[in-house]
Amino acid sequence: MDDITGLIAIPFTRNAYKIDTGGAGSSGSIQDGNTTWNTDGSMSAMYLSADSGGFAEVTFAFYGTKFGVRFRYDAKPFGVKVDGGKVVPVYTNRRRDGEQYLNIEAKNSGNNHEVRVVTHPELSDGIHFARIQVSKGNSVMLAGYLVSDRAGYRAPTRVCITSDPITVSNGSLASISPVCALMGSSAYFRYVTKMIYTNTTAGALTLTVANAGGTTLFTKSIAANDSYVLDFPICALGLGSNSGGGKLQHQSSGSGMIAVAFGGYV
Repeated sequence: MDDITGLIAIPFTRNAYKIDTGGAGSSGSIQDGNTTWNTDGSMSAMYLSADSGGFAEVTFAFYGTKFGVRFRYDAKPFGVKVDGGKVVPVYTNRRRDGEQYLNIEAKNSGNNHEVRVVTHPELSDGIHFARIQVSKGNSVMLAGYLVSDRAGYRAPTRVCITSDPITVSNGSLASISPVCALMGSSAYFRYVTKMIYTNTTAGALTLTVANAGGTTLFTKSIAANDSYVLDFPICALGLGSNSGGGKLQHQSSGSGMIAVAFGGYV
């Protein structure tokens, strides 16, 4: 297994790659949301899927003397080609020819963890072009790729996710989950780190936060045109509507209160 020391995990950058497909059922696209298994913190992935007689591939440039791929563990076999060299097959679900290349990162449950494979350990210095391809009904969810820190790459800044503001329920408890809906899915709720409540009116409003059973956890008076930040000492688990007894609810004493959720990679 080739050493990944000195390699940086890089996500795919929009408009810095080219996707090609062959076959009516083949596709390739960036997937945003519900990709918390991606260790670079971008919350994104590149999905390539080929129909039975076609292919799907992504091509992009990189610098440096080493190259590798990062993908979700449930990927089907795919190939990696750099410049004019031969295709290096990546057998994702088993060992072959004595290879042991599965560097498993951030293992959670099921297929939700990342695998890292160094496919090209010895390249000439300078710019190169990588091509990652699936074919014959196979598919892969790519977290990104691995490149050398000696080429000037730096690890990306961890993503911070922000929801669009919504109106807090007036006079009756409602689930907090709709606040975070535009974060992608309920999976994001476990990564919420704070909620910001803003009173947009000319008079004070009272915020109430309760558990799933309706028991009040606390109340907070928010002055006119002021905000209150609800910080979670650890990433909040169980905020979403699919969280059963862990669900939180909130309400305002009157109209004119909005809420925004913040979260990110942990």
